[in-house]
Amino acid sequence: MILLFGVGVASVSSLAPDALAAGKTATSSPGLSQAVIQKTVRAKFDELQKCYDDLDDQPPLRVEMHFVVGPDGKVKAGYVESVVRPAMAPCVERTMFALTFPRPAGGDVSVVYSVDFKP
Repeated sequence: MILLFGVGVASVSSLAPDALAAGKTATSSPGLSQAVIQKTVRAKFDELQKCYDDLDDQPPLRVEMHFVVGPDGKVKAGYVESVVRPAMAPCVERTMFALTFPRPAGGDVSVVYSVDFKP
């Protein structure tokens, strides 16, 4: 079972250069609303669930997707943190990089999206 934990977005231009790597976010963005981000990611929950289901065991865990949506609406950079099961990160990254959003107003948008998984 996937449980949404939270989403934070901020315009990349409003963050310090190391903000994406540090996971710092604001709560709103002029480029993409949280509702649009949630809808887009939730459309891929079946693929995210498969990443979890493919683990040898399914402990409760959280993954954080850190990514940048470019002006064309495609994910142009990012990484996944999965502390409990680091081997799950490459599968989640494939899904993350396949996300396509509406073109954001104002350029690049940085997103941190956390997802909780439970057996």
